[in-house]
Amino acid sequence: MSGTRSDGEVTGNHGGYDFWVVSVSKTNIVRGSVYMDYNANGVRDAGEPLVNNILVQSAKGAALSGSSTYNGLYMNSVDTGTYTTRVITPVTYYTAAPASHTSLFATYNSTDSISFGLQPIPGKRDYIANLYPLSQARPGFTGLYQIECVNTGTDTLINRTVEWVKDPRILFQSSAPAPTSVSGDTLRWTIASLDPRDTTVIRLNIQFAAPPLLNIGDYVTSTASIDTTGDLNPANNSYTVNQLVHGSYDPNGKEEANGGIVYTNDLGKGKYLLYTIHFQNTGTDTAFTVVVKDTLSSKLDATTVEMTGASAPYVLTTTNGNILTWTFSGIRLPDSSVNVAGSQGWLSFRVAPTADAAAGDSIVNTADIYFDFNLPVATQRAVTQVRASSAQPPPPPPGKPVITGLDSNYCSLVSTATVTITNIPPTSDSAVVTVSMDNRAVTVNSDGTFAVQPSALPAGRHGLLVVFTNRTESDSLVAGFAVVKAVSPAVGLISSTYTITTTTGNVVISASDLSGGGIAPLYTFAKDSGFSAVMLAEGRDSVLTLNATGFAVGKNPVFVRMRTSDTCTTAAMVVDSISIYKNAPDTLPRLQAALRVDPNPFTDQLHIQGLKPSDAYSISLLNSAGKEVFATAITGTTGTTFYTGRYPAGVYLVRVFDETTGRLVRLVKMESTGNR
Repeated sequence: MSGTRSDGEVTGNHGGYDFWVVSVSKTNIVRGSVYMDYNANGVRDAGEPLVNNILVQSAKGAALSGSSTYNGLYMNSVDTGTYTTRVITPVTYYTAAPASHTSLFATYNSTDSISFGLQPIPGKRDYIANLYPLSQARPGFTGLYQIECVNTGTDTLINRTVEWVKDPRILFQSSAPAPTSVSGDTLRWTIASLDPRDTTVIRLNIQFAAPPLLNIGDYVTSTASIDTTGDLNPANNSYTVNQLVHGSYDPNGKEEANGGIVYTNDLGKGKYLLYTIHFQNTGTDTAFTVVVKDTLSSKLDATTVEMTGASAPYVLTTTNGNILTWTFSGIRLPDSSVNVAGSQGWLSFRVAPTADAAAGDSIVNTADIYFDFNLPVATQRAVTQVRASSAQPPPPPPGKPVITGLDSNYCSLVSTATVTITNIPPTSDSAVVTVSMDNRAVTVNSDGTFAVQPSALPAGRHGLLVVFTNRTESDSLVAGFAVVKAVSPAVGLISSTYTITTTTGNVVISASDLSGGGIAPLYTFAKDSGFSAVMLAEGRDSVLTLNATGFAVGKNPVFVRMRTSDTCTTAAMVVDSISIYKNAPDTLPRLQAALRVDPNPFTDQLHIQGLKPSDAYSISLLNSAGKEVFATAITGTTGTTFYTGRYPAGVYLVRVFDETTGRLVRLVKMESTGNR
């Protein structure tokens, strides 16, 4: 049960909050609504919506009481006497009807109701774009921005493009809704339809770059704009935010989006100041109600106040014309030790400077924040200086960076490459030059050079960002390069046969590029590792064909050298070799039956018994492709044990060649157990 008693006390549950609202002084109420009166009949009909953020004020001489519509409703508390109530907010292209309403209160605890219709002047097209931070700018931290587009005209907005050009040191993470296109630092959205006096909001999740790319005391500059086609007032179709970068900060603060400076020529075009007030419950318990009070500077026109957003439902009232009070009833902010994100709130509004604001003026504003019944927390002063445009114009845009000396590809063996920025802005422009590589800051020398160190980077693509920033604008260059991992070249050599006689015929020896040879490797064949006895001069031919008659009895080593054509290798040339054994011409190979090789299978060593102490032997281990993977020489013993090293599991051949007689005396099939 709820109701209003004759003594002015309001009882019951209002708006879903469990508390009592009790008047502490005698008062009267003027209340009502503001609505769109499309057909200008002075009555709210079906399909005519209520209008938010319209300041309605009741006045008796210097006594002023006002409130801004929320859900289309307003309520002003007044004293006894005659009060005139009217719409204060300038609503261009609309006429408020009635123009005013008079209320007479002889006693207290009375209520008068009056609703105002906004009657449109047809065919007026005017859109407004606002951009404001919802969080402080701190190096390396995440943040929130909000773009607000308002249709203040009288026709419906159809398929209009909204554009955000961000500071390159602001990293875009996501937005609601998602952008329709992203190109470098420019993001775009399309508004399909927006009715007169309606608003659409784009919430931006961002991250600020870390030092030294972004430092305390820097400004980050971003601009939001909306398509101006057919717009009657294109001056308000874009808004630029110059946000000061803070370090540790008081979470209860107030900031103005122009970065502390506004120029007289902008004021002449109707520029508004955009304020955002942040508050956070840093106490030890839930804050059930938050009240924010802001006494506007005498250099601000209180009749032009327009709300642009808030984190929670509120009621805005005005007292004495320039004292704004926002009441967030039932906001229930948890304390920051329980929920840091949930403990924070904000509100944002815009207001025009007065007509007499002139160069040299400082517009100073603070706010007081009340958490339940605690003493107020005062924000820092938000100071905006008015400067003469002719006396101190903003610096020219810094222009797009230009660099030379950056290659598209680097070998990972390159230690350092020098890149030069050829158009460093003059110091008179107060521009800041920053360079980052893969989001990490790079030191820029006074002559505009900076170093790229491929040897310290992983293989793959890398991004380079060069940014020029001054108080007017930011421009950037995005470039990319690749680091190619250096290859260790390898060449392989095989033969059509490894044991021959004088009747074998031709022996075909083939070299192959196993890795790193490039597109045109060159090969040289020789009988020795020093390549003094060349068998085939350096060239593209990788196959050498020799007749068996050209080999000497016994072991014939063959070497190949590959010269790589690649420019990113650990070596320019690599060598491989094989051995070809030729038996004596008078007899076939005579195997020594008493000669034993074990164990079989083997792991990393072999035992040989049955050798003649008077003879010299060459012992080789060949893989299944016939490639010699191990070789040793033995003499003066009947048996020995030698370590082969570990090889992959598979079938191998042990070849025992008697160098004294020039005969192959044993060929044993063995199996390796592998690396286990």
